Amino acid sequence: MRRASALANGAPINQASVAAPSNASDPILANNISTATLGVGLRTDLSATKVASTPSLALWQTTTFTVTFVDAGPSAVAGATLIETLPLSRSVLTFVSSSDAAGTTLTSGVVAGNTANGIATLPVGSTPTLVLQGVAATAGAVIYTTTIAAPAGVTKLNPSNNVGTAAINIGSQADLSLTKSATPTVILCSQTTTFTLVARNPGPNVVTNATIDDTINDTLPRGLFGMTFLSAAVLAAAH
Repeated sequence: MRRASALANGAPINQASVAAPSNASDPILANNISTATLGVGLRTDLSATKVASTPSLALWQTTTFTVTFVDAGPSAVAGATLIETLPLSRSVLTFVSSSDAAGTTLTSGVVAGNTANGIATLPVGSTPTLVLQGVAATAGAVIYTTTIAAPAGVTKLNPSNNVGTAAINIGSQADLSLTKSATPTVILCSQTTTFTLVARNPGPNVVTNATIDDTINDTLPRGLFGMTFLSAAVLAAAH
């Protein structure tokens, strides 16, 4: 048994080995070395998770990101760095709110363009949240990244969960609809009826080159003949 004193914070690995003397053989060398990992100073397991309210949205729509930070201990942390990032030119972040647990302080810091920076103090077991909004500016798959970093002098027990992401799919979306009516709806032989087709796009995005397929253009239902195009009208809001 040996005793050692810690000289600096960190996670040092202490290694010991045993070797057979020259007049003896050791058939299994793999078990001749053993290690012990120590935690010296403040140690903590910080993590970040996030949820997007709308993981798929149209151009210029807004989604809300709720980010939750956790300090699983065993040490409380003061001065943890928070960084929220969206790909440049994809969106603009806006700070909405933060929720602080008892003993927790979470500062929104600076929100500029696609990045938000902050500083947090987290007691063991605390779960503060940060709410941000992003506006979809460019079509594509957006990866929203959150990073929480322990301050200098604090050992990170699980660095793999310090960074989290949320994927957002952005693209043009439109709720197209088509209605068709006949006037009059009851006719006699050799009389004429008029079909009116109305296409609508309530949005949220403009659509170009949409097609309308009216089966009556190709094959008239039994009992009808002589299809004739009359007119087309476009409302001022249509494109």
